[in-house]
Amino acid sequence: MRALMLHLVFALSIVFAAEDITVTASVDKTTAFLGDVITLTVTVQGRKLPSVSAPRFPATNDWSLRGTSSSTSTSIQIINGKMTSSKTIDYIYFIIPQRTGKLVIPSMEVLVGGKKYRTKPITVNILSGGAKPRQPKKGGPSARQPARQPQSAEQDIFIGVDANKKSAYQGEQITVYFTLYSRLDLVNLSYKKDAEFKNAWVETIFEATRLQPRVVTIDGKRYYAFPIKTVAAFPLMPGYVTVEPMELKCVVQYPPRSFFDFGRRAEIIARSKPLKIKVLSLPEAGKPDGFTGAVGKFSFSLKADRDTLSVGDALGITVRVSGAGNIETITLPQPQFPQDFEVFDKKEKVTKDVKGEQIIGTKLAEYVVVPHSEGEFIIPPVEFSYFNPRTRRYVKLSSDSIRIVVGPGKGVSVVGPVGRSRIVAVGGDIEFIKPDALRLTVGRLSLPNGLRALWFIPIEILAILGAYAYRLRYERMLKDIKRIKASRAFKEAQRKLSGVRRAKDAAQALSAIYDAIFQFIAAKLGIEAGAVIFDEAAAKLMEKGVPEETIEGLRDALDKIHSSRFAPAGEHCDVVELSEKVREYLKTIDETFDRA
Repeated sequence: MRALMLHLVFALSIVFAAEDITVTASVDKTTAFLGDVITLTVTVQGRKLPSVSAPRFPATNDWSLRGTSSSTSTSIQIINGKMTSSKTIDYIYFIIPQRTGKLVIPSMEVLVGGKKYRTKPITVNILSGGAKPRQPKKGGPSARQPARQPQSAEQDIFIGVDANKKSAYQGEQITVYFTLYSRLDLVNLSYKKDAEFKNAWVETIFEATRLQPRVVTIDGKRYYAFPIKTVAAFPLMPGYVTVEPMELKCVVQYPPRSFFDFGRRAEIIARSKPLKIKVLSLPEAGKPDGFTGAVGKFSFSLKADRDTLSVGDALGITVRVSGAGNIETITLPQPQFPQDFEVFDKKEKVTKDVKGEQIIGTKLAEYVVVPHSEGEFIIPPVEFSYFNPRTRRYVKLSSDSIRIVVGPGKGVSVVGPVGRSRIVAVGGDIEFIKPDALRLTVGRLSLPNGLRALWFIPIEILAILGAYAYRLRYERMLKDIKRIKASRAFKEAQRKLSGVRRAKDAAQALSAIYDAIFQFIAAKLGIEAGAVIFDEAAAKLMEKGVPEETIEGLRDALDKIHSSRFAPAGEHCDVVELSEKVREYLKTIDETFDRA
């Protein structure tokens, strides 16, 4: 009987404890404007809370979920020497209305200790703008708000985007700055979506690896300003350069609301606004013949590595443009070589750097030419022109001519051009004048000695054939350089990833993994590494048959790299483990391309 009473008391205590559990939902405002951030809080409270499953915000066309957070607090009371405690869990949702009118936040299901609880629906009146929303009455259901949570998250944290000019000429550098402004305590930061530039090729001038804030005042409010990124954009066509929004995942820390509360963290998505910059056409007045679109300020030269050589020797000719401007898109002028000069491979090379906030660099073309006859030759001057946006004038430059003296080759019989003294015109034909000698004599040839003297001819023929075969192969390799890079892509990626263990620090290791991924993708797709946009590359890899899980694995790896870039010291991911995963993903892509 006593045991039965004990079981009954225990069962009743569970029922009463369960009845102490309350689940409610509230919002920080019941009237708001379209585009405002509304804070929805689902509160679970009880003296002895069992396990609680976080509720999911229901999918609806009326609301867009912007971010989530949670906090836990415990309240202790001592009355007449008896202590009671109550635990509260807040699940917080930042939501944005998608249309005007009376919108309903649906009921949400919360699972507490295996038992289902449901919140009541909440109606919010959304205005289109212009009218001032009515404030909720004190003590009403919406009066309870999380501490220090702003009415609009964008008021306390946002990305500012600005350019150094409102309009620019086609090809002129535009410098764009991205800065994160926050009135909240930042814990961590990572890219969700990088800014995309339309109608421009871009070069990164600065990208933060550690947050270095400065204090600024905007509209009378004190903000911490964190420089995130500075980009040089060069417009490709007249019209507009459009900068699509950047998105950052910002983890912020809110202070404790009571002695027993340890504060809470929340994730907020900070976004920049779109930016449009007008692009002007280059003026037609004064445009030189042969202008190819160079904009900036440049120097120009045409040089040979020597001015005297022998027939059959190789001669190096370099066309060089250096300066500040759209160095990547410059088209170099073509030198005019003498007819007796055979032109072999041409190699172009671009080097870039940043001076101040200006992109500077050099673009050069290196030619290898071989003269096949002796004499004195002139490579005529080459002209190059550019548009200077500061003076708004075209500048035309001309190189010096190059004088080349070619002597006879060693051990080579050279048949030079036939001189005018040996040719006469007869009517419309050309006829050789008879030589002075009346007849030609041929010396006697001793066969044994002659045969011994000709022993090297088969070797020379084989050498010539070998050289010819090598040249054909070399020319084919030059024509298919992209294929060669693609075939070596995985080997190069492995070499870069193997350096992760030898890296001085985590930042250097992460940079090596990042470079390995993008250079591998660029080589496989036949594009420049700096031009790879992952989402576009992912679509092309899918078309090649690369498994979706491999692409998502690479995407996750890049997310980890971006997150670690802004992480506090000591909070980087395991770079060795990450490099091994990336190696497997790249191996899968390489094998997929081999089977295609």
